[in-house]
Amino acid sequence: MQYNGYEIQITEDGYIVRDSQGKLMAFCADEPDAKEFIDDLKENHTDVRETTIDWYERFSKYCKRLSGRCYPTEDKRKFGTIFEKPLKNLIRSFEDATQTTVYYKAMVIEGEIYYIVESVEKN
Repeated sequence: MQYNGYEIQITEDGYIVRDSQGKLMAFCADEPDAKEFIDDLKENHTDVRETTIDWYERFSKYCKRLSGRCYPTEDKRKFGTIFEKPLKNLIRSFEDATQTTVYYKAMVIEGEIYYIVESVEKN
């Protein structure tokens, strides 16, 4: 389906957003999330490849709508979530768009499993 100049595709795992050239932009959980992602792209006009901040911060901004996003570590410098699948979907789309590798790990904090993004490195 077309939405604001982007293509939204329905898959078994959720929704894929592609630009007008067919380039993968993001994986989203549902149609409203996909439309919100596109609206944010239109509003911000910020390409994650064209910013001067470091790769971790770029990925952090890319994940601003990540389900369960939090800063559970003691120093509050690393973000994470309790939901691994949405994180993995965002990692995959970010890595495809930027030729980077995102590293994350599972940590148990106060009896809850968190998936913490450790680093993002350029390939």
